[in-house]
Amino acid sequence: MHISGTQQVHTFDIETDSSSGSVSANVLAETYQATGTGHVALGDLPSRATRSGSHALCPLANIRRPSAGQMERIAGMKAVALEREAILSRHHPTENLSPELKARVRYVAQQLADPCAVFPEMGKSQQPVTGAWRYLQAIDAVRRTLSAEQVAEVRRELRATLAQSAQPQLDKDLLLNVIDEITRPGGQTLSHFMSERAFTGLCLPNLRMTEEAEEEPKPRTFNSILPNLAESTFDHNSLGRTLLWEGACRLFAGPHQAQRRQTLRKVIFELRDVTKAGRSRLETPWDFCLAVDELKVYEAVDPHTPQQ
Repeated sequence: MHISGTQQVHTFDIETDSSSGSVSANVLAETYQATGTGHVALGDLPSRATRSGSHALCPLANIRRPSAGQMERIAGMKAVALEREAILSRHHPTENLSPELKARVRYVAQQLADPCAVFPEMGKSQQPVTGAWRYLQAIDAVRRTLSAEQVAEVRRELRATLAQSAQPQLDKDLLLNVIDEITRPGGQTLSHFMSERAFTGLCLPNLRMTEEAEEEPKPRTFNSILPNLAESTFDHNSLGRTLLWEGACRLFAGPHQAQRRQTLRKVIFELRDVTKAGRSRLETPWDFCLAVDELKVYEAVDPHTPQQ
């Protein structure tokens, strides 16, 4: 990513109240001004008293929580800030991370460790974790800018914070595997690593995604992976499913990628790991076949098309 030396990136710190999960008026106002858009109107925000010596503020609990769209924009700006700080560090090379760059890395690590630790509610479908993929993309980008010693320090900072995360162990292990891969010398890119992980989870080693001269996998191939994908992602919470979803989407590049991305999202996130009382949990391959059938997501297949 190229950012000119004169380009200014809007950045700010998130102020949260640990008991309420609310975000301060300063942050929402700055988010609105930086993006030019947003679901929170400035009129919705409490005004600061302007009289000298007055410190009147509305309680944090009364401030509306940012929407998913706003949190996505915040993640985008913080990721860009990390990438830009890494680029700037090349003008002042040091053996270790600069204090500014280390602060950016620690912020991203904290976001992956805490806000991204989302647990499913009983009987409800899960949702992709806002910002998680973008933060990892930033880590993936800066490792190509920094020295080997600095990248190793980035890895230590990330692992130290993630070790304290409340993420369930399966998701934490996957996240640590990703961090290790994208911060090791000669490691795979984030997209390539996660697409391979998604493919390996299908347990279809002989599957060929495309044949010669095909722009994208045909509908029969796409349909064939859906029950296996549902089963291989089912034991993960929202973060693990998010990473595997992004990886699976990259297996289906082509004219129908956007449409298939939504189908894959439905298959991965709508099957409930935490079920209501009286409903059995999906266990067998046949359970997953039936569950995917109920979603009605299979693409139409031309019975006259020759198949390998």
